[in-house]
Amino acid sequence: MNRRRAFVVIAAVAALATAGISFATIGANQAEQFVSNFDVAAVKAPAIQTCAGPDGTYQKADGSYKGTVTSTVALLSGRMRMTVHSLINVDKGDGSATGSWRILDNSGAEVARGTLVGLYPAPTELHAFFSGQANDGRAVLGEVNAFTDDGKTEYVGRIGHLTPSNRALLLPAVSCG
Repeated sequence: MNRRRAFVVIAAVAALATAGISFATIGANQAEQFVSNFDVAAVKAPAIQTCAGPDGTYQKADGSYKGTVTSTVALLSGRMRMTVHSLINVDKGDGSATGSWRILDNSGAEVARGTLVGLYPAPTELHAFFSGQANDGRAVLGEVNAFTDDGKTEYVGRIGHLTPSNRALLLPAVSCG
């Protein structure tokens, strides 16, 4: 092997080793950006009722969902459970949502949980904010965009965005003072 080729091989091995060390140090008590995709379906048909409001007809829906979640952070991949309570003006398409979420690993152990609060700019489009805590003590924070059907039987969405400035975050508990 000539010297130039040997140098390239050594440089490549050193770069991979450095990358491996930097990835190995990310974990509990480290700030980290992430993006997660989820697909959850209703455990049973959501309870839906309609009523008259001062500006039109409203639909109230309460549902429990379960499915899968995949993430750029292994801790946040596995199974997802979610509850969504929505109230939507069906005449205007605007509405609100509250609820909760949990992420379980493949053995069924809970790895993160939290709440959601959001809005529907259209009857089948949920924009929400997830906040909660991972079981390693870090806060989980992120914007959610999800789509559902008129019967609210499934939600498919993403926590965080692909652009770096809009990703979701895992943040350690820090006290300055």
